[in-house]
Amino acid sequence: MTTLFDLPQHHVFFLCPDKEYARGLRRHLVDECGVVYGQAGTLDELVELAHKKRLLDLYAKDQDTRSIESLLKEFPDAFWAKSAQHDPGGVATTLSQCMEKVFLASGDHQGQAWEGFSDTPRVQTRLAEMQHLFEASYAGRCLPEWLQKTIEVIRCKHAPITPIKVLCSTRFNQRGQLIKQFLRTLDEDCQTAIHANAEIASYLCALNTFDENTASAMGTVGSNLLILQTHLYQTELDKSTQWQPSDSSVQVIQCRDRIECIEVLAGMIQQVLSSDSALTQADFAVLLPQSFDSYAQLQRVFERAGLQLANLEYIAHERNLAGELLRYALMMFSGASPKLAVKSLLTNPLMPWSADTGYELAASIDRYGFNIKPPKGLRQKHLNLIELFNQDLPRPALSDALITLKSELNMQGLNDQQLVNTESLFAKVISDALDVTKSYDALIESIELTPINVTVRQAVFLDGVTVVYEGSHAWRGYKFLYVMDFVAGSFPAVSSNPVVLSDSEWNELACVVPTLELQRHQRAFAKRMLRNQLARARRKLTLIIPSFNELGDELKPSESLIDLAVVAGQLDDPHTLILDLANEHDRQGIEGLKQTPDAIDWTARHQPEPQDLELNRNLLGLWTSQTKNNSTGEWETVVKPQSPSALDDLLICPLGWLLKQIGADPKVWEPDGFTPMTSGLIAHDVLEALFTGDAALVPSHAEIDAKAPALFEHAIKKKAPYLNTAIWQVERNNLLAVVISAAKAWADLLIKLNARVVAPELWLQGTFDGHPIHGQTDCVISLPDQGVLVVDFKTAKADKYEKRMKAQVDLQASLYQEMLKTGGPKKPEDTEKARHANLKKLNGVLYFTLKDRLATSNYKPEQAINGWNKVSPHGAGVGEMAWSQDVSSQAMAWLKTRFDELRNGRVAMVKESEIELYEKLGFGQFVYSLSPIIQRSIIRDIAAQDDEEEDGQ
Repeated sequence: MTTLFDLPQHHVFFLCPDKEYARGLRRHLVDECGVVYGQAGTLDELVELAHKKRLLDLYAKDQDTRSIESLLKEFPDAFWAKSAQHDPGGVATTLSQCMEKVFLASGDHQGQAWEGFSDTPRVQTRLAEMQHLFEASYAGRCLPEWLQKTIEVIRCKHAPITPIKVLCSTRFNQRGQLIKQFLRTLDEDCQTAIHANAEIASYLCALNTFDENTASAMGTVGSNLLILQTHLYQTELDKSTQWQPSDSSVQVIQCRDRIECIEVLAGMIQQVLSSDSALTQADFAVLLPQSFDSYAQLQRVFERAGLQLANLEYIAHERNLAGELLRYALMMFSGASPKLAVKSLLTNPLMPWSADTGYELAASIDRYGFNIKPPKGLRQKHLNLIELFNQDLPRPALSDALITLKSELNMQGLNDQQLVNTESLFAKVISDALDVTKSYDALIESIELTPINVTVRQAVFLDGVTVVYEGSHAWRGYKFLYVMDFVAGSFPAVSSNPVVLSDSEWNELACVVPTLELQRHQRAFAKRMLRNQLARARRKLTLIIPSFNELGDELKPSESLIDLAVVAGQLDDPHTLILDLANEHDRQGIEGLKQTPDAIDWTARHQPEPQDLELNRNLLGLWTSQTKNNSTGEWETVVKPQSPSALDDLLICPLGWLLKQIGADPKVWEPDGFTPMTSGLIAHDVLEALFTGDAALVPSHAEIDAKAPALFEHAIKKKAPYLNTAIWQVERNNLLAVVISAAKAWADLLIKLNARVVAPELWLQGTFDGHPIHGQTDCVISLPDQGVLVVDFKTAKADKYEKRMKAQVDLQASLYQEMLKTGGPKKPEDTEKARHANLKKLNGVLYFTLKDRLATSNYKPEQAINGWNKVSPHGAGVGEMAWSQDVSSQAMAWLKTRFDELRNGRVAMVKESEIELYEKLGFGQFVYSLSPIIQRSIIRDIAAQDDEEEDGQ
């Protein structure tokens, strides 16, 4: 017996309608016929092969390519010109579809004018302009790849190095003159190289046998399944066939949503497998619609269920990593970047450091203002890159900076699509950056963030569940078929004619070009394809309908349910065919449904009462660091000092304090805005610059008016540069007015007190109850011949601080006072700044609130000052006390109790009644919403107290 190995002068190609059909045919040829020579594939693969056989790839390498979007601009008077100005991508896509449709139908006849296909002037004009665009697209090599290569093969004058003998499946749709021309071209190549022989005839016989086998209905005789396979979409039914309501070979079930559909699907396959040991996973198939986008959930649920998918393949949408990195890097270099953009840049997987380092760098933006602070141990080239990000880059230096950034990228592990996208995007942006006339904004706008389509393929697992796709043939038969997402818009999928012409104009055009494929042809093909897919099932068909989508919108069943109802004799009420999973009666009628245990009443679950954590270790001593002793030169282990803000949290919520200490508090990335924290940081910078401590005189109102705007702009640029853009102008003006008014009021207070600023932003250190504490004051002022006041600027109003001080629970400012008592300035330069002040002589604490411009303090000036809120604590037996009042003794006592608890390893859970008390005393409530863990740990004692009071009454 001769084989095709004896015929090296040609290549045999079995042309299939799609790749799934080709997969099935290959198995059929190998298993049944022993054919080992020849290629079964799709039209795209045949075009690629024919292109290579003519060595056309060698010519294509030297030719430049363009995009249809760029070509649109060369036709300024065309009918699409105005639309292309607003949406060039969408217009290019629509025109491409339209041109492809017309050319595919009419064929490649050079010199033929498309405008001759119609007598309508509007249609003639549009066809003529599209033909000009089409030829320009062909010359620019920007047609779809398969179409570009098909035309090149047809127009090629020289013979291929090896002719291709095409054996065409009867299932392949040859509609359209272009495909027929292409196949004729290949057939003419074979005329002189090969003649009809018995070997080719045997292959044709094998191909025809496979075609016939995949076309016949395979349901059990007399079953509803066979009736549906035979009569679906038919206009006339065989009256001898009778739908049996008791037959469950066809069932339609409805679930809550797509996730439940997937879980029910996996459960049903498990149930049927367990009930029949002769079955394997290969006996089952899942039909997925074109709109299906829950592949990850499908994979995850099947893996947990111990099920394999035989041939899963889909398009995944991945982040455009290079586009994001370039856009955010340009924002950073321009000096007007939102914080979220900077954080996204630093955590981009293309950056050369680890993910943990990226998140640590992103967190530094919140801790240190708009300045990236690298962690210790970072490599020098990474430090250089961070330094590059920290500076405002002059526009002419941009291209060199991008080259440097490109050289440092981590591209290991990227798939081919991401690699190609990264290389091409960087090349484009670096080239554009060389034109210094292009602004940062123009360059940023030119970078697309469109997700990258990545093909995900699982290795074919023959013993797994077959995956069938809407619009594609099944590559093998199956006993059980489950149709997912049987909803409106699928089965058949929705299609439409390109909007370049109206439907009536397309129909008119089809009268002249009969092979033109329109919406009605696509719809008819989709119905034939679905019927063919259903025909491959031998025992059971299950159609699964989700009731709601991911947004909670109601979904309607597929319109094919009407056609099913016609076959079943239920046209009056098709919904009676649906078995609702939420209905107990319907559930009992679903064959193969995996029954779940009785529903669990989750509200009745035992929820243990929160209890104090007993960790049996000194929690205050857990966190240490290594510091170098300047006198001995040796490294010493020191306990981490606590800051006033951390101890504020500890006082009112020990668990919140612990979560922050161990880094378990949520790191929420919030968008830029004039939040209380950001506004406070900006205001503090302006006040620090105005009241430096170096000047002998307090600035006048005129000086404040003159200097504040520039200082304010500088502070925004340093802390949140994005807020300097035009869209924040109103908020900026409002905050600037508040800061200027507050600065003038603060200057007046300093003059009336005859006080001098010792130092702004003074770092202090000391101890509390034997544990190190440290912090940075907003300001320390010196009173002549008396001592100092510790000042804390606040953006909130004064009443909350007044409440705390009156109740003797002030903590933050009083802890700075404690640092002055037990320690002093932390840095040598701060000691030098404060050399003229007696820091050990403390007169009290002062909160200066910027919005209401009030000074709230336990210090009483010698003479009354307008705007000075003198606090007298409400203590037992306390009347009008001396000028230095106790405003913190209660808070210090509570804090010492917390320290004792932590040293014993106890983390006390907070009670509702305590939270209520802290709120009345003026403490913030943010820490309680820090984490769901904290919410679950709160001891609900208020309701219990109310019940006890009712019982007592």
